[in-house]
Amino acid sequence: MNPAMLQYALAGQCFIGSTAAAGVAIPLTTATAQVFGIYNPPGSLVDIVLNKLSLGIATLGTNIVSALNWSYLSNVQSVATGQPITAFTNTTVRNARLDNGKTSKARFTGSAATTVAATHLMSIGMTSTTGTPTNSNAVMVFDHDASLIVTQGTAIFLVGSVAPGSTYQISLSWAEIPV
Repeated sequence: MNPAMLQYALAGQCFIGSTAAAGVAIPLTTATAQVFGIYNPPGSLVDIVLNKLSLGIATLGTNIVSALNWSYLSNVQSVATGQPITAFTNTTVRNARLDNGKTSKARFTGSAATTVAATHLMSIGMTSTTGTPTNSNAVMVFDHDASLIVTQGTAIFLVGSVAPGSTYQISLSWAEIPV
């Protein structure tokens, strides 16, 4: 475990966002209908430092090989008509110190957001593969180790090089560091 993340968690500055148990179908990189992402609104006065992303197959579909990626939008001043994000369904965020700690300043969705087509940011080093959960990588964990910081006015969304075909339960943990 990253000692700095542990200190942020003990200080009540780490958060967890997850999809519903039924999971979501990860969209294609160029999609405008997003299902999993985090938005750091202007005025939050924090940087969002990503910790871990985990995915597990919720419902097996017709799996297609798909490289999983973060896409991003910059200069998002608000969620409104004419902005890069026109609709955003907030999903509950939990403090890593359950029933304790601060409230997240980030906006997180584990279900739905409408955006302009986002820009490819980075591979997360995971690939959805063909096959069944017994012979494919059914659970995936990516440790960001502070390699990605979402600044104010920026949003990121989990996408695939193609839509992977199955639905996934997805969780993301992060720290919010005052700027």
